[in-house]
Parts: sequence; structure tokens; C-alpha cells
Amino acid sequence: MARMTCIIVDDDVFSTKIMSGYISRTNDVCLIQAFSNAIDAINFLSSNEGRSVGIIFLDIEMPEMSGIEFMRAIDLAGKEVVIY
Repeated sequence: MARMTCIIVDDDVFSTKIMSGYISRTNDVCLIQAFSNAIDAINFLSSNEGRSVGIIFLDIEMPEMSGIEFMRAIDLAGKEVVIY
């Protein structure tokens, strides 16, 4: 089975470390990158490398742009979003 690629979008460094730790213990999910703000994540997802992302672990409460606003701003086709 192919590994799913994922990113984390969370402004809290501690939460990102915890989520990264969980992901690293799974065999079928590979963390590509973590982002501390939604704008950088949107730019990444629109790049060639970002198109392969299958899972987005998303903090719902962030400054500048909430998780809901983030989801409205990107094309979610072929992507699963886990809100926490």
C-alpha cells in the first residue's frame, strides 16, 4: 500500500510537535511539512510538491485565517482534512 502524504497547519508549536510525533509512528502516513500559518500552507499546496498532499491536519483556530477560511480558500479535491 502506498504511503499517504500529509501536512500540518497549526500556529501552536507544541501541538505541531505532538501531531508530528503521532504521524511519525504510523506506517502509512508521511509528513511532508508543517506550517505555522495558513497562507504559507496555501502557497505550498498550489506548488507542484503540494499537489501530492492527501491529508491536511488543520488547527481550526489560528490568527490571520481560521481553519474554516483555509478550507474555503483551497481546492479540497483528492484531499482529506482532519480538524483538531
